[in-house]
Amino acid sequence: LLILNGQEKKAKELFGDDESIFTDQRVINVYGKLQQYSKVIDAYKKLIIKDPDNLQYYATLAGAYFTNGEKSMALAELKSMTIKFPQVKSQIETAIKQIQEGKSPF
Repeated sequence: LLILNGQEKKAKELFGDDESIFTDQRVINVYGKLQQYSKVIDAYKKLIIKDPDNLQYYATLAGAYFTNGEKSMALAELKSMTIKFPQVKSQIETAIKQIQEGKSPF
């Protein structure tokens, strides 16, 4: 609630650098709602370090890059996913093609 009300500094004072708070899905959703996509990106990078086999984290990170206007980073993330998650390679390649055509796959 503090973050949603523009009081992130107060939240950090209360919770310190507890990454579990600031990588909680509810907090990430608030960052997204506030269009603070760089914070969404940072949170998902941290989540991927903790759980490197979570396909959804990578996909959401790519989506956050795209939404933040970082199309080249979104493409790079998706391309790396084709290697890490070959079982969904065709879906990822479809998303890559959509971005290259100027469309949003997210």
